[in-house]
Amino acid sequence: MADAGLDRVVRAEDVAHMGITEVIRHMPRVYGAYRSLIAAIGNGGPTSPFSIDSDVNFRLARELKKLDIPSLLVSPQLWA
Repeated sequence: MADAGLDRVVRAEDVAHMGITEVIRHMPRVYGAYRSLIAAIGNGGPTSPFSIDSDVNFRLARELKKLDIPSLLVSPQLWA
């Protein structure tokens, strides 16, 4: 998508961590990236985003609803 000219606010590679100790160690940076994403959306971001389901995306959908931005969550099986 970046090659198509879309701006990326947060790179998935920068916030993808596995294992409880790694997640806890990187939590401040991950949460900061999440807040940056919410701020970017609130400042004229997408008008109808969609995402593949995960706990983070459910939380993101709630934030988008507060901003009156409709969103669509797609199951991974449907996406595949």
